[in-house]
Amino acid sequence: MTKTILNYNLRKTHCPRGHIYNPENTYRMKNGGRVCRLCHRVKERMRR
Repeated sequence: MTKTILNYNLRKTHCPRGHIYNPENTYRMKNGGRVCRLCHRVKERMRR
């Protein structure tokens, strides 16, 4: 991953659906990525 892409993604404050990235709503993946907990919850409910 290049520094430019990493910096671009770190500056994002909201997920694509508009939920804020904060400690209570953000799951950190092992590779350093972030996942919105609310979006993940909705996705899992639809999957079942």
